[in-house]
Amino acid sequence: MRLSQNPKIIGMFLMFLSLTMLTPIVVDYIYDESNIYPFLLSFAITFICGFLLWFIGRNASKKITNKDGFVIVTLVWVFVTVFGGIPYMVFPGLDLSFTHAVFESISGFTTTGATVITGLDKLPHSILYYRQQTHFFGGMGIVVLTVAILPLLGVDGMQLYKAEVTGLGKDEKIAPRISTTAKAMWLVYVLLTFICFIAYLLVGMGPFDAICYAFSTISTGGFAPTDAGMTAQSKPVIYVCIFFLFLGATNFKAHYIAFSKFSIKHYFNNIEIKAYFYFLFLSSLIIAITLIAYSKDLSKIPDMVTNSIFMVVSISSTAGFVSDANYYIWPSFIPFFLMFIAIIGGCGGSTAGGVKMIRAILFKEKATLEAKRVIHPQGKFTVKLDGVPISEQALNRVSGFVSVYLILFAVCWLMLIACGLSPDTSFSAIATTLSNVGPGLGQIGSNFKTVPDDALWICNFAMIAGRLEIFTVLVLFMPDFWRK
Repeated sequence: MRLSQNPKIIGMFLMFLSLTMLTPIVVDYIYDESNIYPFLLSFAITFICGFLLWFIGRNASKKITNKDGFVIVTLVWVFVTVFGGIPYMVFPGLDLSFTHAVFESISGFTTTGATVITGLDKLPHSILYYRQQTHFFGGMGIVVLTVAILPLLGVDGMQLYKAEVTGLGKDEKIAPRISTTAKAMWLVYVLLTFICFIAYLLVGMGPFDAICYAFSTISTGGFAPTDAGMTAQSKPVIYVCIFFLFLGATNFKAHYIAFSKFSIKHYFNNIEIKAYFYFLFLSSLIIAITLIAYSKDLSKIPDMVTNSIFMVVSISSTAGFVSDANYYIWPSFIPFFLMFIAIIGGCGGSTAGGVKMIRAILFKEKATLEAKRVIHPQGKFTVKLDGVPISEQALNRVSGFVSVYLILFAVCWLMLIACGLSPDTSFSAIATTLSNVGPGLGQIGSNFKTVPDDALWICNFAMIAGRLEIFTVLVLFMPDFWRK
């Protein structure tokens, strides 16, 4: 492992990040709000620090090993999210502390959608745009985006790509070159975001809100440019949001195949997408029936069904949008059921968080396999998906991931309780941050502003660990990792 590479690559990422701090200036100019200074200052600080780091490591080797990939990707996410919080710290009127600014930045880039900011309706368009933009760049992955241009910068990107991409198919490539694969993934991502933007315009949303919501819909982030969020939107907007959240939560390689072949057959042949659809249907049905059973006003059944579908798709995609402002008074079973849905999450290779549907499928198959072995100790059994045998090693990796996920969940939960949060608030806080969902229960139902700073740093760690699928971060704490 060559630590001398770290400054060079981190510096390149920071210089790229600094350029994204200039786009809100265009928004500020359009709305004539005279708030360009915070973004110019943020740009200058980030670019200069990035350039200095690049200069220090400019002669480092271009070759990146597997270990290098884990270290670099984790450090990139730490540096980018910390520097990404500068606009929040220096923007007049926000009055965010360092901890709150970094939390907001991490939540944006990891597409979690949890927030410490209140009074969005009173904020200038420029800072609202910057906030939504963090979802856009974090959605498909800031590392994957840069891997698309790394050959131009003279760096091998395969190990970086594998350390950040979600799901099981990290070694699967759309094209022979990893940079081409990264470009294809981002091309599909940008195209879907643009189509989503047009769709929002067509159902009556204004241009600014449309681009902001398009950023947070396809990225399955959850930030909104207004305090009311989706609760104030029309039914057509809700339907558009449901459709594109579903697309954001499904495998982007499947989208690429659909676009390149002008066919949707691949979706119907993908076992993970089919399982995800059935999971959403069944979950929506359970919540709708529960709401109807507890309701005294049956005239609202259509709204209950719509809200059930929206909440299930929103939470399972880990966007965290809310369509009913009174969701907190729903039957208590529903919020905890939604937390379970959030932990499962979306599909692998998507912008969604959580354990991922493909792992849930394989974990269930692994459990079934072990049950069969108990009943028939001498029997030989094979797990197959779509007729393809799944190796014992792959099943063990899934079991290991789920086990580590649950252990980390429990440890962080206890740590949040130790910080003074109630058990139910702590449970929802770690569920929503580790799964990159956003909204929680109890004290954090709508905002994390009242959460103590020490608890926020635990949530910060959980958001980055969840976004990088845990092992990328946790291996850095293993002594064996640092041995030659």
